[in-house]
Amino acid sequence: MQTLPALGNARGHANYDGFGWYRLHVVIPSSIKEKAYLKDSIIISLGSIDDNDEVYLNGKLIGKYGSRGGNIKESKYGHRSYTISANNPAIQWDKDNVLAIRVYDTGGDGGVYGLASEYNIRMSDIMEGTQFDTSKDFSYGTKNSLGKSIQLVSKNHFQYNGTLSLTITDPETNKIISTQKTDTAHFTNGKPFVWWVAFSTPQKKSYLIKYTFKDKKTGVELSQTETTPYILTPAVSRVPRINGADIFGVRPGHPVLYLIPATGRTPLTYKATGLPAGLKLDTKTGIITGVVAKAGNYPLTFTVSNKFGTNTKKFTLAIGNNIGLTPALGWNSWNARGLSVDDEKVRISAREMAERLAAHGWGYINIDDGWEAAARNADGKIEANSKFPDMKGLTDYVHSLGLRMGIYSSPARKRVGAI
Repeated sequence: MQTLPALGNARGHANYDGFGWYRLHVVIPSSIKEKAYLKDSIIISLGSIDDNDEVYLNGKLIGKYGSRGGNIKESKYGHRSYTISANNPAIQWDKDNVLAIRVYDTGGDGGVYGLASEYNIRMSDIMEGTQFDTSKDFSYGTKNSLGKSIQLVSKNHFQYNGTLSLTITDPETNKIISTQKTDTAHFTNGKPFVWWVAFSTPQKKSYLIKYTFKDKKTGVELSQTETTPYILTPAVSRVPRINGADIFGVRPGHPVLYLIPATGRTPLTYKATGLPAGLKLDTKTGIITGVVAKAGNYPLTFTVSNKFGTNTKKFTLAIGNNIGLTPALGWNSWNARGLSVDDEKVRISAREMAERLAAHGWGYINIDDGWEAAARNADGKIEANSKFPDMKGLTDYVHSLGLRMGIYSSPARKRVGAI
């Protein structure tokens, strides 16, 4: 299939919003059916549609609205892939077929977009809906050793049974560093196959890992690649060191929450001299909490100790109206999660920050768009959606780690851009 041009503004038709048609002539060879293991259906992939579509093959409607409900004048922007029976009478095998795509553009640029590789017609095979899940983090060991858990998951009910292997390659030389293989990989819908991968690399640099599953019955393969992480930062000393900025600001009468950022072999013991009235320090966690009513700059001295040594640092607690005194180091949900953010994902990120970064001065967990209900309540207040059943409980959890929490909001009636 060929690359398709855009509709509307992108083609020079200023302010054109509405219907447009694409018509393609394509021969669907019967050879793709003959060579396929599964011969029951074909898949027509159309790249991405902006904003909604109906698709016809030789005059017969074969798909619409991205397989979702509604009507064509609603925005359903996104990737399009339609599956139809190989026995559908609309298909003219080995003959010229007319594929017509009716697109509705709701505003701005519109049409059919994508790389040439995204436009294709193929037979459905046994790997449809099957994928590797490599989302788990690597764990680090001694002598450049790495380990992680990967999974083979599927949305269909085919009983997979085969081999799972990995190959680690140096991308600079194409030299194979190591290989591993298991002959017991079996999985199906709702029953993933889990494999713990463990290996060592010659140097602290990035290597290419290729995972390959081969089904014994059909010989069909599924592959995925990723690169290994590596750490060049020197290992943290076992002797205590206090990190972070030298000043922190809070408005008078507002809650103070500050974790003394310190590294060193645990357990650590924390001490702070000069704390103003209203504040207290947890000597085991290093978390300072409380409220200071009177404005002013309060000079403090932090001391952190363990069995290997002691470290001290001068620090200023600024109680006043200038609170953004240093750059904020933290995590924002949008870059990692977008609209899929939920309570569990925020907790995971907070826990990871507390374990990995808080000792170096990172302190903010910020929820971006995606937490709000579809509309404000009767009093005009913004409420959380079902993904955040207990926002106070979530906030209390983040605070218990010594981290501060931020949240996105908008003066709009709904959310971003909705006024």
